[in-house]
Amino acid sequence: MTLSGPVVRTLALIFSVFLLTAATPPIPDVLKPYIKGDRFDPGDYKWMKGRFPDATPEEKAQDKQVRDWLKAPIWMPLPRRVQNFAGSALLIPN
Repeated sequence: MTLSGPVVRTLALIFSVFLLTAATPPIPDVLKPYIKGDRFDPGDYKWMKGRFPDATPEEKAQDKQVRDWLKAPIWMPLPRRVQNFAGSALLIPN
């Protein structure tokens, strides 16, 4: 059995509906002060301090929250992630 074009399109549409209904994780609290209007202003970069060796356990935990948020499941629709981040396009790779 081979799948024809209309069948493939229908299956893709059904699959995309499930993607669009995926829950978007909330923005980590450490990043919220840096959202100004509809933009992300990295400011003083204190939110990144957890990546350095001299970071406190609290700063490391905050950094883990940010990294986990950025590594949200790949099936999460990217436009919703960006929209949830107040219009910012902050998508930092590892």
